[in-house]
Amino acid sequence: MRALRERFPQLVPLPNYPLDQICDLARLRKTVGEEVWRYGLLCRVDAVLITPIEGDPIAAFELDSRLHDDPEQQRRDGWKDHLLALANVPFFRLRSEDPQATTPEEWYQLLTDEVAHKVNVADRMRNRDIHSMLVPLVR
Repeated sequence: MRALRERFPQLVPLPNYPLDQICDLARLRKTVGEEVWRYGLLCRVDAVLITPIEGDPIAAFELDSRLHDDPEQQRRDGWKDHLLALANVPFFRLRSEDPQATTPEEWYQLLTDEVAHKVNVADRMRNRDIHSMLVPLVR
């Protein structure tokens, strides 16, 4: 979280964020099927960057370790990837063999190298008077 705060000071990082607050799962239910929809209802992302006033999600993050090499976990990861892609939210999987041992400085450098050039805050800003939905629209 420290690396996200320091790398993107104009945004608010939130940990362990519910997926149903990022994408409109009700609108996606028929598109993704019952099993994926139910997973989405209980799913969280490790972190999300939001705009400070509007609360619009700018990007979502997962910190993957070798535990994500498990086939069952990869299946669930694929569902999460798919849901966030349908919601048009940039989603980044950052890999570390031991996320607990990775320093904030190392995370900051990874965010700079792999993420910063792909995050465009202006694309996500919306006027609340025009858009009544909290979450991005499915395109």
